Amino acid sequence: MQRAISLLIGVALLFSATPSTEATERQGARSGVAFTFDDGMSARGIREVLAAAVAERTPVTFFPTALSLKRFPQIWREISAAGFAIGNHTDGHRSLTLLLATSGEVAVRAAITGWREAARTIGIKVIPYLRPPYGERNTATDRVAVSVGITHVLNWGATFADTAPRCSGTIAKRIAHATSGGEGVIVLAHTGAKGRAYEPMTARIFAQVIASYRARDITPVSLDTMFGAPKRVIDWTLAALATSAPAQLGQPRVPTAAPAPYREAELKLSPGAAAGVCG
Repeated sequence: MQRAISLLIGVALLFSATPSTEATERQGARSGVAFTFDDGMSARGIREVLAAAVAERTPVTFFPTALSLKRFPQIWREISAAGFAIGNHTDGHRSLTLLLATSGEVAVRAAITGWREAARTIGIKVIPYLRPPYGERNTATDRVAVSVGITHVLNWGATFADTAPRCSGTIAKRIAHATSGGEGVIVLAHTGAKGRAYEPMTARIFAQVIASYRARDITPVSLDTMFGAPKRVIDWTLAALATSAPAQLGQPRVPTAAPAPYREAELKLSPGAAAGVCG
């Protein structure tokens, strides 16, 4: 997601999936805040974000890649069973606009339906929503998505900036990005980005981000609820159990708690500096 972060921090790209470039779902027409977590390339990252959501009784929406579904099927089964919304982030995290330009509509269609087949194989419930990798989409890719049953193609209006270089910027500035949205905002974060080492910053600031929105009377909601679906009923007992879900069925459970929040002095540091890995 690095390209998208550099281009789109602080920019609202909240369009519904239609064959038109017109935005049919304006931010002001929605209510609540939807916390969305992409990629899923770290089992620990998934569990820690989930643990933070459970501790705060906060619904979240996940957009794992098909690779994550295949690598951690039991984690995703338990998250699905608890009632969380899970949407499509394609089979291989390739730019849909680049796929369209180089390989045509067939490749875009395969990227979307390949994810859906992976979800069907592991037996999870999904929502017909698509988060395009890197946020890269256009009228033609949206049209392909709609043709295979996607109802919403959605980017974001605020971000944890958690795929930015971990030795750059400060934790405080990343919190500021994550909390910059208002009523109806979609917030982007990650549970282990594609090709990047796990960095626990996301889970460590999540409770603080939640508190900021709640202090402004902006209620966290599942993404599909924000767009008119019934309010999701999360089974918090199952959700708590899922924080220790093994990657594969039959493996030992892995007890996982939300990591401690950053101390006040650490907020002036970069995530990497706070972890002691930056010079």
